[in-house]
Amino acid sequence: MKEYVIGLFALSIVCAMVELLSPEGEGGGMVRHIKWVGGLCLLCVLCFPLAALLQEGGDLPEKMFSAIDQWLGEGEKMEEQYQELWQDEQQKLDLAYAQDAIEQMICREFGLLEDEVSVLAEADEQEKLLTYVRVGLSKGAIWTNTHQVEEFIQKMFGCESSIYLE
Repeated sequence: MKEYVIGLFALSIVCAMVELLSPEGEGGGMVRHIKWVGGLCLLCVLCFPLAALLQEGGDLPEKMFSAIDQWLGEGEKMEEQYQELWQDEQQKLDLAYAQDAIEQMICREFGLLEDEVSVLAEADEQEKLLTYVRVGLSKGAIWTNTHQVEEFIQKMFGCESSIYLE
C-alpha cells in the first residue's frame, strides 16, 4: 500500500512538472491536452487496485469488507501499542515525580541544598512500590552521614538503598 501511494504521488508530481514545462499557445495550446492525458493517467492509476480485485475473481463486496476488517484490526493493534507506550511514559513520569519528592525530603531532613543531592529510584511495575533508591551526594553534602541517609530511606520507603559520593 505504501508503494502504491508513493507511486501515485510521484505520478502527480511528474504530471504537474510536464504541465508547467509545456508551451502555452492560443486557446491553451498543448497544456490543455497535457492536462487531459495526465488526468487520464492518474485515473488509471487510481483504478488499478479495483481492477486487480476484479481480476482475482470472487465476490467483490466480500473482499472489500475483508479488507476493511483487516484495516480495522490493524488499527486495534496500533491502539494497543499506543496504550502500552502511554503506560510506559506515565510510569516514567510517576517515577520522575517520586525521585524529585525523595530528593526534597532528603534535603529537608538533613539540611542539604537540592543541587547537592541526586536521586535515582526503581519501582515494581505491578505493585507500584519503590524497590531501590540510589542517592548521590556532591559538594557540601559529602560530609553527611551516609548511614543516616540510608536508614531514613529504608524507614520511609521500606526498600533497599545505596549512597554514592560524586
